[in-house]
Amino acid sequence: MAWNARYLPDEKIVLFGATGTMSSNDAAEQTKEAARLIKENETNFVLCDYSRVETEIPVVDLYSLPQLFLELGLSRSMKAAMVVPETGHRYEDYVFFENRSRNEGFNVKLFNDVQTAKEWLAQKENA
Repeated sequence: MAWNARYLPDEKIVLFGATGTMSSNDAAEQTKEAARLIKENETNFVLCDYSRVETEIPVVDLYSLPQLFLELGLSRSMKAAMVVPETGHRYEDYVFFENRSRNEGFNVKLFNDVQTAKEWLAQKENA
């Protein structure tokens, strides 16, 4: 899997772009990088563009990711927007992850396009 992460200072967003097949290890590494960039740039906004990704993460690992958020010191005030694969590949896994994260108090929301995700992140309330 190829991925990159950067901070967009004008929008105060940590942006992830990725292509290929995502494994559990990829998800953990991206989460660690997100935590580093969030802390380094003092932001709480993350946008993951997974529109060209196919996930192969087992559900048990998706279940554990919010615990990793806590272990890395991520705040529950974080807003994370995820743009889901254009193909719909394993869409139900993304929905499971969104629900699991929300049940743990993290504001994660799924989107079909980057622009709508950015608009949601720009809202001050946790809609």
